[in-house]
Amino acid sequence: MHVLMFGVGENPQTFVRNQIRFLQESGAKVSIWEGKSPPRLVEKAIATVEARYGWTPDLLGKRAALLRAADVYHFQWPHSLSRYVRVIQPFNKPTILSLRGRAISIVPYIPGYESYARSLREALPTCSGYHCVSKAILRDGEALGLAPERARVIYTALDLSFFSLPETPPASEPLQIVMIGSLIWRKGYEYAVCALERLVREHGLNARLVIIGEGEDDARIRYTAADLGVTDRVILTGKLPPDGVRRLLHESHILLHTALSEGIANAVVEGMACGLPVVTARSGGMDEAVNDGVEGFITPPRDVRAMAAALARLAGDPALCRQFGLAGRERALKQFAPDRQAAEFIDLYRFAIQNHARKV
Repeated sequence: MHVLMFGVGENPQTFVRNQIRFLQESGAKVSIWEGKSPPRLVEKAIATVEARYGWTPDLLGKRAALLRAADVYHFQWPHSLSRYVRVIQPFNKPTILSLRGRAISIVPYIPGYESYARSLREALPTCSGYHCVSKAILRDGEALGLAPERARVIYTALDLSFFSLPETPPASEPLQIVMIGSLIWRKGYEYAVCALERLVREHGLNARLVIIGEGEDDARIRYTAADLGVTDRVILTGKLPPDGVRRLLHESHILLHTALSEGIANAVVEGMACGLPVVTARSGGMDEAVNDGVEGFITPPRDVRAMAAALARLAGDPALCRQFGLAGRERALKQFAPDRQAAEFIDLYRFAIQNHARKV
């Protein structure tokens, strides 16, 4: 099986990097379309020409040979498919499109993005198959023209030997709540800070919130913490390497996730793999990763009171924390294992090839 990936980029996100690695370990050949990006203005000009005419001089030679050699084209993002749709047409190969949270659930409905929504509705019916990160995303895709009989829900996967149970438990105090993700509005960090303040003020707990990530909402989070008087209890670490993320997971008691829109959060799965109980808002496919009362608690989005109450209940019951944490680890081993994900992708590629052959 030879898969040609589009939309990977020079510095792919962890879940894309894992997907490629696990496919290669399963025996699939994976080639990456993009090389080193040219200067931004040059890149924009090339993209415009490719989208309009389906050809640029660099499609000669090795790049054309790559398009001919691959068994299937896998587009990691809808905008990559829109850009290269004319490029791939002459080669008549099956195409897979990955569908994730923001690109499907938010952007098509933002004023000013009508052309994106229109191109998405045009592109979706042409795909030979779809990779959806959750059942919720599959449903969102149907509203935009996805053919459900060609779709497969394939969950994220982790290196479960790396994200493992800690050798020693964290210090008993303070209660450390950890969050991981880009600092952007849809992750709902303000609600997390509000829940922390309520946890301290109403429940009398000595707690702190550690947020791993970077992004445009850094100042908003810091202002909210200062406004609520919990600046010394909110720690923003910036972006950390994987071993730094794992270290903080091992040092924490609870993983909190307050996103307003989500496919399935890798951060939550990483926390579960490390044996942390989870408190997550009910958004997107999060209830496909966490059963309320089994691996953690699920609260309504934006419900600060419910979030604080769930955190307080876990803080007051170490045995329940251990029970949820071990259940989360067990679920990670079953649902988010690399070999399972790789096998499901191979099955999807084979389906797409057969589906495409019937049309030809």
